[in-house]
Amino acid sequence: MEITMTLTVTPEQAAAIAGLLAGSKPLNPSAPPLQSEPLPTASSQPAAVPAPTAVPVNTAVPVQQEPLPTGIPTQVRAYSVNDLAIACRPLMEAGKQPELQALLAEFGAPAGLASVPENRRAEFAGRLRQMGGQI
Repeated sequence: MEITMTLTVTPEQAAAIAGLLAGSKPLNPSAPPLQSEPLPTASSQPAAVPAPTAVPVNTAVPVQQEPLPTGIPTQVRAYSVNDLAIACRPLMEAGKQPELQALLAEFGAPAGLASVPENRRAEFAGRLRQMGGQI
């Protein structure tokens, strides 16, 4: 539900209201509350009356949002041989040994996981994910 309210106030009153909404204390705490003043009648002397201004009051409650990531991660996680072995086990149990052997050969490591170059282990882990591995 949205409630929109328009108040007609003097610039001084608008400043006081803005201060209260911002959480600051009133400039003159001993001053009486704001009251409306009677308008001059046609028989009285014309006086300078400040022009009232309309101040919209927004009563909507702001929603706190989580900040979004601002960039692409620049660090690559380091995977150990043990991490890769744990990810390969369910794939081997699922009968994907030929695919794993082909992947090892592609990475220049036909002798096994220990021979996957350390600087390519993150890439190897990504390929295991593509095969259905959990790493």
